[in-house]
Amino acid sequence: MRTNKQVKWFRFFVFLFCLSLLACQSSQKTPTSYQKAEAFFDDEYEPLLKKLSKKMSAYNGLHNQFYLNATLISPDFKKSQLQLQSLYYQWTPKELNSKIQSSQVEMSQSTEVFTSFFSPHTEADDLTLRKKPWRFFLEVDGQKYEGTASHIKQNVLETQKLYPYHNRWSKAFVLKFPIPVTSIVKSSLANDKVKLILTGPIDAKSATF
Repeated sequence: MRTNKQVKWFRFFVFLFCLSLLACQSSQKTPTSYQKAEAFFDDEYEPLLKKLSKKMSAYNGLHNQFYLNATLISPDFKKSQLQLQSLYYQWTPKELNSKIQSSQVEMSQSTEVFTSFFSPHTEADDLTLRKKPWRFFLEVDGQKYEGTASHIKQNVLETQKLYPYHNRWSKAFVLKFPIPVTSIVKSSLANDKVKLILTGPIDAKSATF
């Protein structure tokens, strides 16, 4: 026969056991959409971003002439980016599929390169100017394609979520080139035959993706 004291201790340990179970259950809650997005960024998105990103810079002595970060937007990267945005903004599967299909149409017609660009020269820091001091090309298998630039239509914080190397002192652009990215992404990228060229009276630099 158990004494009253033993019964009390037994009930106390049962109580502690139940509390520990509740604590475990509460710590294993389903991740939020934002937590899923952050995990997707670390596991899927960021490795692709680093693989497809390059840097350029030019100096006149100790003085910086320009600094550029660029990311080639391949089909895999664009799909990954849209999946990331769908988690941040909680798109429906229908919305995500629609955006993926639209991007596939665009990529069958052109190649886009995201660019974060800084120059201390105010007359040279905008790649969209008609009388710009820059020309930019995408060279694929030795063939050059001249590009056009457009401003990114989103705020700095949103851009930084997708391209963490971007900062508020730089300007964000999309460079578009008249060659389908679907036609260059496999053999040309695999053989280091895709080169971004920025050239003008300030300097000329290139980076190979």
